[in-house]
Amino acid sequence: MMFAHPNLDGSFTCSCVLPFRGPRSFDALRTSDDVEALFRELFPDVLDLVPDVGKVFLDQPTFKLVTTRTSPWHHEGKVVLIGDACHAVYPFLAQGMNAAFEDGLELADSLAAFPDDPEAAVERFYQRRKPHTDALAEMSRQNFAELRDTVRSPAVRLEKACDVVLEKALRHRWMPLHAMITNTTMPYAEAQERAPASAGSCKQWWRRREWRWSAD
Repeated sequence: MMFAHPNLDGSFTCSCVLPFRGPRSFDALRTSDDVEALFRELFPDVLDLVPDVGKVFLDQPTFKLVTTRTSPWHHEGKVVLIGDACHAVYPFLAQGMNAAFEDGLELADSLAAFPDDPEAAVERFYQRRKPHTDALAEMSRQNFAELRDTVRSPAVRLEKACDVVLEKALRHRWMPLHAMITNTTMPYAEAQERAPASAGSCKQWWRRREWRWSAD
């Protein structure tokens, strides 16, 4: 997958997501010709926009996209992990920093609830946050798969358009998953539960959506 971030000067900075190993991977791209051959196969429109794409690509650093799941997040009430230290996620929902801010709020609330027992406080913090950060990790992974594989699907585009129309018509009683995640303070696990299943029959899909609309 390749996507572009707009810059203030009107240019774009592009990111290319590939496996590290395999025939279509970073390991397979050793020369400018290798890069151009891959782009000619997967991203042919980029070749006209970036004539020296091979050199530009090879001059850029490569980073790993990782999901971090840890347990526990604390030790004897003396040390506690928050943010990416305990639950780094793929960036495809842009919620990593928000999740860390929520950690800070929850930790402060837990310390206030148990001012004389730091071990109980950090355990409360862990128990209250862990389900939501696990949900965020899974939804970030699913959103990457959707962006990579289905974003140009007519069925998916129709579904997204229907979501927008229904959200406006029903005044937020119907809300797409992405809106629940990015535009509200709804906990991640609750948003995941209210969202439609990513797979299953149309009947199941409709039942989940009908429940989501009527739940409020």
